[in-house]
Amino acid sequence: MLRSKLSAEDRVRQILAGLGLSLSAISRASRTHFPGDSRYFIPHNFYSDLASATFSPSIFQVVALSALTQFRLVDWLSVFGFSLDQIPKLQAILPASRTLQIDAETYDHYALLPGLSEIGDSNPFGSLAPLSQWLAVGRPRSIQSLIDKEKSPFLYAKIGTTDTFAFPDVLPGSIVRFDARSLGSAPAQGDAVSRNLFLVEHSRGMTCSRILATARNRIMLCATDLPYAHVEMELGTEARILGIADWELRPLANASSPAVSGIFASAWRAESPDTISSTPKLSEFLLRARVRSGLSFREASAKSRQIAHHLQDKRYFCATGSLSDYETSVMPPRHIHKIISLCVLYSAKFWDFLTAAGLHQGQLGQNPMPDDPGEKSSRVHEESASAASYDFPKQLANEFEKIPLFLHGVSASLCGIPDLSLRDMFWLGRHHNSLHPYLSDAVLAIVNRRKKKPISSLSSPLWAQPLYILLRRDGTYLCTSCTQQGDTVVVRPFSDGFVRPVRFQDQVDVEVIGKVVAVVRRLNRLP
Repeated sequence: MLRSKLSAEDRVRQILAGLGLSLSAISRASRTHFPGDSRYFIPHNFYSDLASATFSPSIFQVVALSALTQFRLVDWLSVFGFSLDQIPKLQAILPASRTLQIDAETYDHYALLPGLSEIGDSNPFGSLAPLSQWLAVGRPRSIQSLIDKEKSPFLYAKIGTTDTFAFPDVLPGSIVRFDARSLGSAPAQGDAVSRNLFLVEHSRGMTCSRILATARNRIMLCATDLPYAHVEMELGTEARILGIADWELRPLANASSPAVSGIFASAWRAESPDTISSTPKLSEFLLRARVRSGLSFREASAKSRQIAHHLQDKRYFCATGSLSDYETSVMPPRHIHKIISLCVLYSAKFWDFLTAAGLHQGQLGQNPMPDDPGEKSSRVHEESASAASYDFPKQLANEFEKIPLFLHGVSASLCGIPDLSLRDMFWLGRHHNSLHPYLSDAVLAIVNRRKKKPISSLSSPLWAQPLYILLRRDGTYLCTSCTQQGDTVVVRPFSDGFVRPVRFQDQVDVEVIGKVVAVVRRLNRLP
């Protein structure tokens, strides 16, 4: 659904008129459709309420509008200025102390994304070059044309700063993809510590870690480098393996340092997480979600202030007292702003929140709302008809299998590049024998072109040294860590053939294109 320039009051009036309905008819229908539950009633003065800058309808009233008009709830929320796709984006962007699963659902299937098309007949994916050399931004397409009907087998999690068991294989703040299809590859009893990284759900949340099978149906979380406690758990009753890590989006611009939290550093007894799969009431749902996220009320309130800043609306802020009250009430918050904030804060899915709140979801409309009520759904049919001609670059599709659409617009924020373009994204090719620990596994780099002066970090290990993209005089590119000494750029050994340090004259032999601020890399997966 495209954003309308009309006010919410005029847009609602236009939508109802397009259906041949009046506000008084909708008001009467809401009382008939939801008898005895005044929360769903649409008042006769609804238009005058919408005219107030401080008013927003309750989630119950928006559910009623969806049920009575048969237009999707997502579209009705958009009419009132709410985008549910902000939930996964903010979950990915905001810092997290605990490892949390990201709600990877794309809510508005008819939102538009820029299309990508291949230019030229060459296949440059074996070499290091900017994506703009063989890809171009084409006509926008709806997300609907890119979504498979089959449920995705992948989960996504943001690695926390206080439970980074897999450090330095993955870093705090990284977004890691997990494949849920090959869980049979968990190590057998007697094997060594797994080389694969697993996402393990337990009573204290979830952890990305290597594991060791200590006995039949028992595993132990094994930290790679940091002194986290070794905790033994029974599969099925005290822990569940959710997936195997296969890709990492590693932001480098503002990388967080890992911290060993006391809750995971000291030995702790695993408890049964059977309540994880149950369907609790809203108060219990919020309590569990907050505990799993590792946030106190004060910390959650402070984080909600960041949400309000990102969305530029102070109504997304949640006071400490309000957060406490939500965990003792059977009613959801009056304002939809607070519901979105709670989903972001506690890494909860919006539909799960509505289920816990007891809302009537079975009656929600399923029809996309047309931009012009008189055109019905012609835009939707046009998008569906043109979807068959849309050819996503095959090499990218084959490499990643499924593209996480929720990351659209997230990468720019994670990397600190507001105007991210294809020129800033470099395909790294097939690297070998890299002395930089993760370059051999990286396939994509995002570059900040405004940072052109190579600087070494004397207090950081080799794997944490800054990376830069260099353009050589012959037109080829290098990705390496390097330093600048006067007018000389000293390049460390790296993965494109150099086995010893090499000196280049700056602006003569090489040009520094920019600093690598994020990489997308494979994580070793063994059968």
